[in-house]
Amino acid sequence: MSLFRATSRLAHLVSSRPFVASRVAPPAIQRRSHVTVHSSTESALPNPTQKKKKKKKKKVKLSPEEEQMTQDALDGDVESQHRLGMFYLAKAKGEEPRFPELAAAHTKEEQQLTEQEIGKQKAEAVISEIRAQQRANNKVRRDFVRQSRRGLAKTTDTTMTALITADGQKINTLKQQGVQWLLQSHQAGHVESTIALANVMYDNVIDTNTEEEPQGNLDQVDKIISLWKSTAPHPDSCFNLGKLYHDGIEELPAFKIDRVESMKWFNMASEKGDVASKYWLGFVHHQGDTESGVVRNGALALQLLKEASELDHADASMYLYSLYRNGDLGGMHGSGGGEGDVHIEIDLTLAWKYLLLAKDQGSSDALNVLADVHFHGEDGVDVDQTIALRYYLEAGDAGHSNALCSAAAMFFHGLGTDRNFTKAYQLYQHAVDADGDNKEAWRNLASCYYHGHGTKIDVKLAKTILNTVLKDEV
Repeated sequence: MSLFRATSRLAHLVSSRPFVASRVAPPAIQRRSHVTVHSSTESALPNPTQKKKKKKKKKVKLSPEEEQMTQDALDGDVESQHRLGMFYLAKAKGEEPRFPELAAAHTKEEQQLTEQEIGKQKAEAVISEIRAQQRANNKVRRDFVRQSRRGLAKTTDTTMTALITADGQKINTLKQQGVQWLLQSHQAGHVESTIALANVMYDNVIDTNTEEEPQGNLDQVDKIISLWKSTAPHPDSCFNLGKLYHDGIEELPAFKIDRVESMKWFNMASEKGDVASKYWLGFVHHQGDTESGVVRNGALALQLLKEASELDHADASMYLYSLYRNGDLGGMHGSGGGEGDVHIEIDLTLAWKYLLLAKDQGSSDALNVLADVHFHGEDGVDVDQTIALRYYLEAGDAGHSNALCSAAAMFFHGLGTDRNFTKAYQLYQHAVDADGDNKEAWRNLASCYYHGHGTKIDVKLAKTILNTVLKDEV
């Protein structure tokens, strides 16, 4: 019996293809990365023959939270140094960091200070930090360029060396600041900073042309592994090691995958309470994996999946819904052996429990399934197209392409709502924006262009869609 529940998708074309199953995708292992930095700006040595243009210095306006954190970091507080490093690296990615934990960080003495005194202290801290960062940035930039020009001297700190690619990768100011603060807290023994630095190093390896320097990148990976292992059994480093050995590095084929080694690290992360590792291990023990040395074990799979679900892992809850909705008596394709050890009977009460739990945990798949259930009237639920449309739209707001396609079809046919071609066309457009591989949405969008439903007639565009996106299906 198939693990995944077959559900229907609406199609606005009269001659629609068979309904496509709506299912929970196997878990994708995403590297636990506190930091992922890809952007960089060029640094160059000044040309002595050119006159320096005087540029107006932009005033750096710091938020009160940043001021407080900066001052604490300058005073030697290791945790503040780590958080400030993460702050700058997040800004380098264009993210907007939040500091909820600082709201209650003020001491009683600070609370007793007058607003004028607090303002004066903050102003002095800002001026001090700006000057310090200007000096630090100038020195770091000069050192980075000098080191890259001479191929990185052997005396350079090994951690800093790994943060700069062999071809002299340019690092923008924000990333420089973030790395410098993380290095300070890393050298003071801050575990999270060590993991974050290893993550930055990993991103540099990915960004490097590995075909030109395969051995150099393997050396960098060895340093990354060493840093992650030095922080074990921290769940983030264990998870990253598990993913690294399981997936390998696409950009660096010379790195050898070791699925057995990966399971060792996933198990260690799971034992430390890492919810993503529990989910992944639950999936592997249910499916079985010969390369990982894992035999199918339904009882262990359920235990791990339930632990992940209880820790608010929405995909684990959806996986449990699928298991109890369909049951599994063994004999699944692609198993790693031990098929008789899997015995999960259908239990619609438990299935419904986990479906609703997944919805509350933010699963767009759960919303889409709830919409299907109400649209078709399944599992003891009466048909209610109005509720179905509401769930489709709610799932669509979360970026669920199939749900957007189904909602569009309901507006097209006037099911659960008034007929509205314009809204149908717009929702089909959103569906293909959310997933460019959604063939059903593309087909219906082409129909809208061909017939002028909700948009101007554009036969040429409709045919272009059919001859390109849908060329294998026409």
